Parts: sequence; structure tokens; C-alpha cells
Amino acid sequence: MKSKRFIVLGLMGALLLTGHLAGQEAFADGNNVNRGKVYEAQTQNLIGEEDAIKQVLKENPQWQAKKIELEKRRGKLIYKVEIVNKHEEKEYKIDAATGEVIRYETDKELLDFDSNADISLVQAIDIATKGRQNPIVKEAELKRDFDKLYYEVEFFEGKVKYEVKIDAKTGDLISLQEHHRL
Repeated sequence: MKSKRFIVLGLMGALLLTGHLAGQEAFADGNNVNRGKVYEAQTQNLIGEEDAIKQVLKENPQWQAKKIELEKRRGKLIYKVEIVNKHEEKEYKIDAATGEVIRYETDKELLDFDSNADISLVQAIDIATKGRQNPIVKEAELKRDFDKLYYEVEFFEGKVKYEVKIDAKTGDLISLQEHHRL
């Protein structure tokens, strides 16, 4: 009787492990850049987040960059860049290798968002990644929490993921989190 119980428990354990591994594989093949895909990004020649933002703002000089994110879509790495003004928000998809604008969308609405930051998104990324060698920026965004405007920058350097908050008015470091991958 005990041997049947051990066999059943062993089979259940094997099924759980198989499901867990399959779930990890599905996550690794997803659309968002994750820890496994970051190393692929490091080996490719990307235009960089600063050039992607500059390209979008060149076409929209009176706008402000609110967010940039590196994603993988249909086998390509792309930058998703969001820009804002007082009445609209635009989202651009930029090929991260060539800099080509893939598409953009416009939302017209009255935004209840104070986007009057004294430093730009590019400056916040520079502050967050200063002194790092070959950082890969996954996401950077202008946010507001309890009427405090700040940038949240998430990037990878080697096997370490960093999450940094920068004050959007002063450029001061608010917080820094490190997540080490073994």
C-alpha cells in the first residue's frame, strides 16, 4: 500500500515539475523582454533608447517623452515610446535595430497628468545608468505618486536587474533596487 502511495506521489511530483518547466519556457518565449531575452539584446546593435526618443520628439517638438519600453514583437526588438502634451498622448513603435517607425497611435483626451518635469526622460535614464557598463534599459516612465513627479527606470547590467526612481524636478535619486540573478 505504501509503495502505491509513493508511486502516485512521485507521478504527481513529476507532473508538477513538467508543468512548471513548460510554464517557464512559455514565459521565456513571450513578447516582453525578460531576463533571458536581455542577454540577446546585449549582443545586437540597437539604436538605443536615447535615439528612439530623439527621433519621436524630432517629429513632435512641443511634446514630452513619458515612457519608453523595450519589447520583443514577432521576433523583433522594438521600442515603445509614449509622448504627451496637454490634450493628447501618442504611442510610437520603433524598430530597435534600424530606428524605423513601425506605427503610431494618437489618443485625444484631456489628460489629468502634470507632465511638467524639469528633467527629461533621457536625462533620467542617464542619471539612473551613470557609471554602468552596457546597461540595457527595459523600461523608463514618468509617474506621479501623491503629487510627487518621478521617473522609474528599469534596466539590466549583466545578471543584475536595477529599478531606479529619479525625482523629475531635481534629478535626485529617490530609490535604487538591485535584483541579482544567480
